Amino acid sequence: MSDIDSGATLSLADIETYKMIVSGKAVGTRDVSALLAIGLIQNRGGRFHALDPRGATNELLATVQTDLASTISNLALVPVLEGLVGTFDLERFFGGAAGEFLPSREQMNARIGEVTGAATHELYAAQPEHPVDRSPEMQAMGTARTVAALARGVHVRTIYPAAGRDHAQTQSYVGEVMALGAEVRTLSVAFPRMIVIDRDHLFIENHTVARADQHAGWHMTDHQTVLWARALFEMMWEPAAVWGSPGKTTSGAAAITARQHAILRALAAGGSQDQVAAQIGLAPRTVNKEVAELRLNLGMKTVNQLMAWYGRSTANHE
Repeated sequence: MSDIDSGATLSLADIETYKMIVSGKAVGTRDVSALLAIGLIQNRGGRFHALDPRGATNELLATVQTDLASTISNLALVPVLEGLVGTFDLERFFGGAAGEFLPSREQMNARIGEVTGAATHELYAAQPEHPVDRSPEMQAMGTARTVAALARGVHVRTIYPAAGRDHAQTQSYVGEVMALGAEVRTLSVAFPRMIVIDRDHLFIENHTVARADQHAGWHMTDHQTVLWARALFEMMWEPAAVWGSPGKTTSGAAAITARQHAILRALAAGGSQDQVAAQIGLAPRTVNKEVAELRLNLGMKTVNQLMAWYGRSTANHE
């Protein structure tokens, strides 16, 4: 007996036809398709023979049970599917093809290493964290990445906080990569952490996913976002101080920025720091920070020492 057609139904006419076949009467041109579909009759050599309705009933129950089991299984899948909504929304609104969430330090480092290893022309990194000692293995890995990039001709720029100048491990790293052509500068003000690679990749901190690991971050590949971050890096780079060995005086005027030049010129003309701030349109606090940054970068303890150096430097370049 074939499976019952789940869409089959019986009308009053179908029931009357079945009774005629049971009693052996000819049904003529009556429609028997529903009876055949349900399994109440059989066609044997052009003659219709009635079958026991209990057989059709058992087959129908088996079909219903199979359908019911499938329905229950599908219903059990509903809460699982609903549980994936949050994951979909996270990728849809905060990720997707142009944004990859990396939930741990290990995943961040792995992806950064992968992209850095394929860099061809540019690697810009802003590292604002207060320097701390890393394991020798981590230090060696970071150095090897940068050295390999420099060997491929990649232009490497890094910004550190001013405190990095007094950190022995950072000094060692910077000395090694600068000797190979890397550029390093420092800022005395707060700045965001980022890594921009080949104008195609951006790594930033996580500010989106609540309760994520503190070392989680994002790998962005949206072109506009990456170029915006690169422009921000350039804005931070311009006023940053060129790296110099702590405790040693930098002999060239190239170690100071255009803003710092303007401050020194105004101070050399006889103005106080507050007067200089008003004269060149900066906040007094900004002037004080710039002067402090210069003294730190040039290894000088007083403003008088700084001005004496500036006087000698100006004389040597006239």
